[in-house]
Amino acid sequence: MSYVVFARKWRPQNFDELVGQEHVTTTLKNAIKLNRISQAYLFAGPRGVGKTSTARILAKSLNCKEGPTPHPCNKCVNCKETTRANSLDVIEIDGASNRGIDEIRSLRENVKLSPLSGRFKIYVIDEVHQITKPAFDALLKTLEEPPAHVKFIFATTEPHKIPATILSRCQRFDFKRIPSKEIVRKLKEISKAEKIDTQESVFFEIARASDGSMRDAESILEQVNSFCEKKIEINDVVKVLGIIEEEFLLTLTEHISKKDITSALKMIDALTNEGKDLFQFLVRFIEHIRNLSVLKINKNISSALVLPDDTVNKLTAQSENFSLEDLIYAFYLLSSTYDTSRRTGLVRFGLEFALIKIVRREGIVPIDELLAKVKKLEKEVPSIQIVYSKEDRAPGEKKSTQQSAQQPEDNPVTPQQEVGSLKSLSDIWPTVIKVLAAKKPSLASFLMEGEPTDFKPGIIKIDFPKAYQLHKEILEKPVNQKMVEEMLTDLLNKKVKIEFHLVENLQRKNNFTFETEPDDKKEDDPTVKDALAVFKGSIVSKNKNGESKNG
Repeated sequence: MSYVVFARKWRPQNFDELVGQEHVTTTLKNAIKLNRISQAYLFAGPRGVGKTSTARILAKSLNCKEGPTPHPCNKCVNCKETTRANSLDVIEIDGASNRGIDEIRSLRENVKLSPLSGRFKIYVIDEVHQITKPAFDALLKTLEEPPAHVKFIFATTEPHKIPATILSRCQRFDFKRIPSKEIVRKLKEISKAEKIDTQESVFFEIARASDGSMRDAESILEQVNSFCEKKIEINDVVKVLGIIEEEFLLTLTEHISKKDITSALKMIDALTNEGKDLFQFLVRFIEHIRNLSVLKINKNISSALVLPDDTVNKLTAQSENFSLEDLIYAFYLLSSTYDTSRRTGLVRFGLEFALIKIVRREGIVPIDELLAKVKKLEKEVPSIQIVYSKEDRAPGEKKSTQQSAQQPEDNPVTPQQEVGSLKSLSDIWPTVIKVLAAKKPSLASFLMEGEPTDFKPGIIKIDFPKAYQLHKEILEKPVNQKMVEEMLTDLLNKKVKIEFHLVENLQRKNNFTFETEPDDKKEDDPTVKDALAVFKGSIVSKNKNGESKNG
């Protein structure tokens, strides 16, 4: 007896043997039971998921001597001939090689003939999307009103290429990729029947490589079995398929977590020397990062991973070495590297630089955590204070020489008064600075370096020493100038505009300084410590000459 390959030997022979397509088999069985059989069916889906097998099972169910029945006997002449694909009443046509209008015209003539031994003449057209448009047009009328003894079953991997007029006359079933766990279960069944000694991890690697196709999985198992002669280990699958084993990915990721870029690059060099496909490796590595992310989010959803339990446990432990933000960064960087490498062909260079970026990147604090720290600091940072001399205080003001710029909301500093001269403006200038500091301290620190030197109707001239050009430019920004003008309008009870100028020698009347704690106490303040940690900063203070220095 001639050898039969696994994909044919283990082809499903009834609806119950089909794997992963319960939504299709249940509907078809019920339709047969209730005698609600359509004149045309369309089976659409990826390769190797059971479309042609389902078409043959349906044909057997309709023509079985005991039928129509959802459980064909597989013993009668009609069932056996359909299984062997030599039944005269079940005609299988390849749409790729019989795609023209002449072939369809011949089919239209043959459908008039009655079946020889079965109840129905059944036409199974595989890859039906390859039929030409004129051929589809010729088939349309026959498909819509076929003879009572004719049934059509179309199979395709690209249903979007089939004209809408044909689709509307078919009962459509969409086949899905077979879940990996179902493929693993079927492979175990085949291995047991074929007396193949196989490691558990082998089934998962084959299921992953098959990409949801049972036919591909069976073919891979047969190929590896031929290589190993009845005893298959994971290394054999790695050699035959050229895949990257999970242990390699775990080791590489361990080097990344330890910031050991030298060892990581050596592993890439070893892959290259072994002749491994780096594109395939990149895909596997991206999947590995995805698996770590899934387990980082929830350790209890390991069912989403196509991996044996011991590998899942290793991944779960490794995920603790990374933050979710780190994994997301690595995922998008590697995905971008894959896209770029496909265009340029420089996959090794792109991969190496991606690893360098991942390893050298500092850990990112989650944005929610950072915002929480900022809000905490906003509450805890002490108010800024302004110190000015007694003669600089506003007229009639008898408060302490130290006053907080941050006033209580129930007692705001808004002393509206009519000011009509430069002298009266200068008198209240300390109050102007204090009120601005309550709203925007940074602007107050710039404005206090200037001096009001002229007060024409509606226009205030403020001069700055030439060395303070930066202060002038910042205050002249529209948003900043508008804020100062609105504040002055409110304080002076009249609408004013501001002009900023630079002068050679400025005679200062008001001298302000921001009061701060001694430098030696700043570093001990818990709030300051938190601020430095969040923003990775350092303390800056001013020396006696007004020059900035690092504390």
